[in-house]
Amino acid sequence: MLPLLLLLLLPYVFQSASARTFTNMTDVDTLLAFKASLSNQPGVLVAWNTTTDFCLWPGISCSHKHKHRVTVLNLTSEGLAGTLAPSIGNLTFLKILDLSQNNFHGEIPSSIGCLYRLRYLDLSNNSLHGDVNINLKNCTSLEGINFDFNLFSGKIPAWLGGLPKLKIIHLERNNFTGIIPPSLTNLSALQQIYFGKNHLHGTIPEGLGRLGSLAYVSLGRNHLSGTIPTTLFNL
Repeated sequence: MLPLLLLLLLPYVFQSASARTFTNMTDVDTLLAFKASLSNQPGVLVAWNTTTDFCLWPGISCSHKHKHRVTVLNLTSEGLAGTLAPSIGNLTFLKILDLSQNNFHGEIPSSIGCLYRLRYLDLSNNSLHGDVNINLKNCTSLEGINFDFNLFSGKIPAWLGGLPKLKIIHLERNNFTGIIPPSLTNLSALQQIYFGKNHLHGTIPEGLGRLGSLAYVSLGRNHLSGTIPTTLFNL
């Protein structure tokens, strides 16, 4: 979703076992391992070779302050296919990870919890499944999550309410069940909730209406019940 990406890019112009496995890898090693893990090699990755500086590769931006540390990996809509390589957790300076609108499948690797600088994570429009990996709760700098149009299941994690900077949560068109976690009412910076087209039930938490920054709420095509909290109409 381009508007969501732009919204979070503008302010930043430019330890699990699986994580320990890749501790000694440089960022270029990690990117090449990511490339090798794909089941196809689309044209954009032709330039990913050691004859050029990897900070100049398509989809890559590096830190100006910390030389040869990747801060942006943006390969949206590039026709990539395969699973998400656990080695991606080695890119510990990563702030933006956008792999949306590709053909990834499988689950989110636990090593993603090592990306504690991550601010924006977009995995929308893929075929990822399973639960939202609990190790993401370690990414306390997260401001935006977009998992729309996947096959995720299980409950919407209550620990999302412990990510203090979270502004945007997109979980539409998945297979989530359970209730809307009341813990989300702790997110004073929250601006957007997109939970439509899942299998949620229960009531809408009253406290959502006390989130003064909340501007967009999408809860349609679920199995919610009860009344709409009157506090929402004060926003």
